[in-house]
Amino acid sequence: METLFWKATVDKPFSVEYANDMPGSAFSMSSTKFRHAGEAASVAHSAWNMRGVSRAKGSLLRFMKEEIPGVTSPMVYLAMLFSWFAWHVEDHDLHSLNYLHMGASKTWYGVPRDAAVAFEDVVRVHGYGGEINPLG
Repeated sequence: METLFWKATVDKPFSVEYANDMPGSAFSMSSTKFRHAGEAASVAHSAWNMRGVSRAKGSLLRFMKEEIPGVTSPMVYLAMLFSWFAWHVEDHDLHSLNYLHMGASKTWYGVPRDAAVAFEDVVRVHGYGGEINPLG
């Protein structure tokens, strides 16, 4: 499947559907406190409910009074086969947490911080004709 994806990126153009940054979650709201991981519970009432992760004990984000969509509250992304999300650094250099609700597994590629400049150089030379932001 990965070979087909990379082949499709250089062959004739085609369209895929992708929706991003939709506030919300596929998890239902929990009206009770989260249970411990060892207890039998639905995901809505577990610590894995994305609606509660940023406010969980141990998270520094729990001290933020205001909601910051995508940081203190979850966002939904919908994608189909061969869709992709741009290489990027997360907001405020925070970590990212993803939950695949359905569909085939996803392949993630990461670039370590100490290789970021070299990665950008490769993209600049081979991807954008010498410029990272050709619109800028």
